[in-house]
Amino acid sequence: MCLSGSDAIFIDISRAGYDEKSIIFKNFNLTVKIGEYLGLYGSNGTGKTTLLRAIAGIFPPVFYGDIKVKGRVGYVFQNPDNQIIGATVEEDIRFGLENLALNCETVEKRLQETLTTFGLQEFRAKDTLTLSGGQKQRLAIAAIMSLNPEILLFDEPFSMLDRMERRSMMNLVKSLRAKQITVVLASTNMKDLVFCDRIITLDGGRSHDQVQ
Repeated sequence: MCLSGSDAIFIDISRAGYDEKSIIFKNFNLTVKIGEYLGLYGSNGTGKTTLLRAIAGIFPPVFYGDIKVKGRVGYVFQNPDNQIIGATVEEDIRFGLENLALNCETVEKRLQETLTTFGLQEFRAKDTLTLSGGQKQRLAIAAIMSLNPEILLFDEPFSMLDRMERRSMMNLVKSLRAKQITVVLASTNMKDLVFCDRIITLDGGRSHDQVQ
């Protein structure tokens, strides 16, 4: 099946898991519209991360099915230590921008905008190893969003943030509606998903659809 004009993501999984004895998804279908905010809710081990990784093209060892996406995909990992590679905050954001083969002027412009938007200016020269968990999570989100993806995948993106940081990041994600960015956000905390258009509750590969 092909994506329709209004679809950003099409998923048709007949079987997926980490071995034949640990099948997480079976006969699972899902379509996400362009600009839609989809929440994936469920406890640990229900397949949220597996599904996000598959959408990003990182398939589990056992995978039979079809996934199609329309547009550039940005993926914010659950653990920011698995994503941050720069020695400093500035280097980490700059790395992704330079790998897009942008000219120097555009790289500097986007770098400054990202540092300002995410409140990271004062940390730009700071060693990433010395950042707090919340600061690392903020940097991981900032680095991905600086690349202007059309589809954003978030895996527990607010789990290490304090109350004020969580509210600030949630407002920032909500503001992406104006850009028609498609967002898929996975969380074990339903409060993280209150701004989603639709919430899929995952339960061992089965899904229950909720419309906000």
